[in-house]
Amino acid sequence: MKKVLNLSVILAVLVAAFSFTSCGGDEEKDAPVISVGLNTNGDLTGTIKSDSDLKSVTLERNGNTVTGFPVTSFGVGSMIVGKDGSYNVTIPAALVATVGNYALIATDKSDLKGTFTFKVEDTPDPIEYKHSQISVVAGNTYGFKQGSIEGTITIVSIETGKVVFTLNQSAAQITLSDAGTSYLGTNLQPMNQAAAVASPANVLFCLLSNSTNVASGTLASNTTISGGANPTLFSDAL
Repeated sequence: MKKVLNLSVILAVLVAAFSFTSCGGDEEKDAPVISVGLNTNGDLTGTIKSDSDLKSVTLERNGNTVTGFPVTSFGVGSMIVGKDGSYNVTIPAALVATVGNYALIATDKSDLKGTFTFKVEDTPDPIEYKHSQISVVAGNTYGFKQGSIEGTITIVSIETGKVVFTLNQSAAQITLSDAGTSYLGTNLQPMNQAAAVASPANVLFCLLSNSTNVASGTLASNTTISGGANPTLFSDAL
């Protein structure tokens, strides 16, 4: 009886193993999984994992295939290196530097596709603030900075002793003139000279007398204002 029981157990195990193996062959495979990102050199690097070996990898920009793709060989020296469902990705920065919408598409030998999309955008150069005064030109935009206060002015019109501009791309126009308010406060509101003398630390910038030059309050002709104002720096035209 003991031997028969053991045989039954062995048969049961064999049947279970056979059943498990048969089911495993019918399991659905998943599409390739792509995990990539830009490294500090601008290269696109990462991995592709797939249940089947890869057939091809394509990189598209705005719907068009990027030069050098598709990749169908995955040996050493390729942009996609690996086997047995595990691949390393190294795409040179030059191929992903152009502004556009990208798609990295991995197709395995079962024709399942995995797609990773990303966007490359223009990064504006940082603004350099290096002038304590600027001679403004109508139509130009300039950056300004005083401590944590930072913004832009776009010049609408100029004449000697008068400058009209907008702040931070707003539609509202501000006028600085010798005949009225020739100072702009840190609250972004015009100030007359009396207000500037009373609170020179609140002066953001001013219009220099009889000119079209916008300047830091530290350059004001009134010594009370220039002595109490905080320095403001301006950029070249943006």
